[in-house]
Amino acid sequence: MSVRWLPVERRQTRVRVVAYTCECRSLVFEHCMAGGQSFVRRYDRSAPSPSIMESPRMRVVDAMALWRQLMNGEAR
Repeated sequence: MSVRWLPVERRQTRVRVVAYTCECRSLVFEHCMAGGQSFVRRYDRSAPSPSIMESPRMRVVDAMALWRQLMNGEAR
């Protein structure tokens, strides 16, 4: 499965991170919740200029499934 990564949207002022991967890697993921929706945020620090992208906002159960797929290597 290929995730459609989008530029960061500054919709909500409060984003709650409910899960995250280790900061020791160049690619870091955060499972986030905001405004009743959920999404995954991706930090790519492999280039000199790091990029931050997000998955589309979705229902919490769908984002939980996406998070599991990313953690199991079933999605990119």
